[in-house]
Amino acid sequence: LEDPASASNDGGAGILNSFARTLLDDYQYTTNSGTQPMVFGDRVRVADDYAGGGTGSAVYQYMGTAGPLNLGSQTYDDYGLWKRLDTTNIIPTSIAKVALKAVGLSPGGSTAIGGLIDRNDVRGDVSAHITGATVAANSGDVIVQAIETALIHATDGSVVSGSDSGAGVIVTNIVLSAAAAFVTSSSVTNTSDTAVDPESGGVEVEAENDSSIVSIATTAVTGKKHTVGFVVAFNTVGWQAQDLLSSTVDALIGDPVLAGVFGGEQPAIVVAYLEDSSITASGDVAVNAHAAAGIAATVSDKATSEVKNDFAVAAKYGANGMAAGALLASNKVSSYARAYIGCVARATTVTAAGAVTIFAADENTITSDCTVVVFSASTNTLDALKELVGTLAPHSYDYTTASGVRNLLAGSIIRFSGAYAPSGGGTEGSLYEYLGPDGSVDLAAAGYDTDASHWEKLSSADIEEILFPNIGNITDSDSRAFGGLVVYNDVRGDVKAYIEGSTVTSSGGDVNLSALEEAMISANATSNVSSSGGSAFGTGTSLAGNGQIATNVILSSSESYVSNSTVVATDGFVVNAQNSSGIDATISSSTLTGDTGLNFTIAFNSIGWKPQNLLFNSIDALLGDPLISSAFD
Repeated sequence: LEDPASASNDGGAGILNSFARTLLDDYQYTTNSGTQPMVFGDRVRVADDYAGGGTGSAVYQYMGTAGPLNLGSQTYDDYGLWKRLDTTNIIPTSIAKVALKAVGLSPGGSTAIGGLIDRNDVRGDVSAHITGATVAANSGDVIVQAIETALIHATDGSVVSGSDSGAGVIVTNIVLSAAAAFVTSSSVTNTSDTAVDPESGGVEVEAENDSSIVSIATTAVTGKKHTVGFVVAFNTVGWQAQDLLSSTVDALIGDPVLAGVFGGEQPAIVVAYLEDSSITASGDVAVNAHAAAGIAATVSDKATSEVKNDFAVAAKYGANGMAAGALLASNKVSSYARAYIGCVARATTVTAAGAVTIFAADENTITSDCTVVVFSASTNTLDALKELVGTLAPHSYDYTTASGVRNLLAGSIIRFSGAYAPSGGGTEGSLYEYLGPDGSVDLAAAGYDTDASHWEKLSSADIEEILFPNIGNITDSDSRAFGGLVVYNDVRGDVKAYIEGSTVTSSGGDVNLSALEEAMISANATSNVSSSGGSAFGTGTSLAGNGQIATNVILSSSESYVSNSTVVATDGFVVNAQNSSGIDATISSSTLTGDTGLNFTIAFNSIGWKPQNLLFNSIDALLGDPLISSAFD
């Protein structure tokens, strides 16, 4: 979403500049006027097709001594003899707008408001199975395989600009999925000759479920007065859909208490099993279940207000600004994996000439990167007058070294041209201020660089600084900046590999049960809020407020076991369960202001503890004792 708005009102500066140009365009002669008796101050307009030097349509003032001149053969670029009268934009827009305010008129403005709401929902369920059947194979492998892939890749953003601007992005991404592969109430026999083909003779039941969300949600709002931007992003894998309000409440309190009302968890499931069946294989028997669920979320909100008045002649014409940015993000992942040999109605028997493997793996990850940047700056200066001086300074002189002998007053400005000052010392093109007593001076013979008691070299910067020193804001320049960030990340995983109520025999390999769980959160949250305002006289307000709340929760388990079963393994018997869970969380905040700043950061990270609301978490943290957590568990 892109929504730019701008005001084209220049506050009447164009009209005023047009009037100024009309006054400057007054002239006595043109380059087609032939030879004329010129005196100091006469004006000549250069024709558009004039090729002797000068700018077509421009008006030049004669700076030399009295005498006849052929105006059709002059070099008007000779600044010693001719001074071009500036007809550019003399009056800055800011001065014109203040003038409009002074007479009770509005200088105009623009408002831009944008919003984007996006919802993506992917649901999948896949299964492969042998049920109530007899299968006999004498070559190759018997494979029962179910593979589910559910993916959302979403990029949502808004860019809004105007004098007053507001924008918001609300994004919801949901993935619900399941994969199952199994043999039940069946007889499967594979008598392949492994002497002919060592890779044959196997029975394999495999299920895979790969569910993930890649989400980018951003807002960038810029304005000159009031700017507000927000981003709300909810991403879930293995959780039932819920409405925006309840999702917001759960994220704010750091506890999915309302999610249970809408069905709560519906984990991304992957199961592979043999049940109530007879399996005979001349090779290996494998039951594998692999779940991978993840969210990679990038969320950012940038709000900028830069209001500037560079002609602040009175406080009531001053500029004030406000910027506010808010970010609310929730990422939740839930999945489980099961691989087993079991029974419901009758015992399952597995007889393999090779190895028997029961393997279940569950990998859950959240990568979260959230950023809030809020900047507000209010400026009230007299820079417009500096601009005006800078525009006029190169042409703001009284005489040149070609003007002969003149009666000077202290403060008179002379422009040096070496072509007309054979005995005078000065820097070509420079301006010099006369410091001496009132009187007659030969401008061609003065020592501009050598006589410091009578002359001072000037520049446009000197003039600007002398008249308008850089003292910062000269009126109250109220600036307010507010930023808020709330992030909730929740990972839940459960994996099991087991043999229950069954007989498993391996006459030529290992019997291996493995359950591997990996649950990880990598979270980065950054909030920068800056306010620049106030005045050089200690008045005005510059307020910056910044707050962050981050909650990261992991609940995970891994279990591998044998129960009420008989296991015979020629080579070895392994029962293995591993759980690798971790949180890598960084929260950074900065609040900058020259006046009043408020900042708070709250962060909760837990592994193996049920989530609880913000209040209870805060009490436990302050007490340094999980008193309330223990009471509710």
